[in-house]
Amino acid sequence: HKEYRRQRQMCIRDRPPALFVPLAEEMGLGRELSRVVTQIALHDLAARLRDATGFYVSINVSAEDLQDDAYPDFLLRTVNEQGIAPPRVALEITEGSPLSDGHVRGIIRTLRTQGFRILIDDFGTGNSNLNYLAEMQADAIKLDRRFTQAIGAEPAGTLIICLLYTSDAADDTPC
Repeated sequence: HKEYRRQRQMCIRDRPPALFVPLAEEMGLGRELSRVVTQIALHDLAARLRDATGFYVSINVSAEDLQDDAYPDFLLRTVNEQGIAPPRVALEITEGSPLSDGHVRGIIRTLRTQGFRILIDDFGTGNSNLNYLAEMQADAIKLDRRFTQAIGAEPAGTLIICLLYTSDAADDTPC
């Protein structure tokens, strides 16, 4: 059993996620893959996460994870087994997650209550609106690469960054 697990871990480590994640999801193995990758990452980074001030790991959380009642317990058990404080783990939730589902919002609230950081991943790629931000009560948003690459090169990218900056500035100074 240990040899099989080691071989599985080596296979995952040596392949780009864009290659195997869609295939795993298509085969109905998305939840298992998510958990194995989470366990590997937290195990491999445990010493650094326990010792380094300000260091944390981000984990992509799928819609399937957010619909699973057992996910918060799995995650809390996994960090506890490694001696990692939950705030050292940031959960990246994509804009496409079904936040209109009250059950999913409840899972996110549970994860937040347990101490995990909540990040909105690839903000701006889906149906972005301020309600989404309010529902998530995220610790941070990660802008989609299209916007960050457009800063200074395209007026729309610069405008978005300017608006985000201005909305956070105490003196409302325009860009």
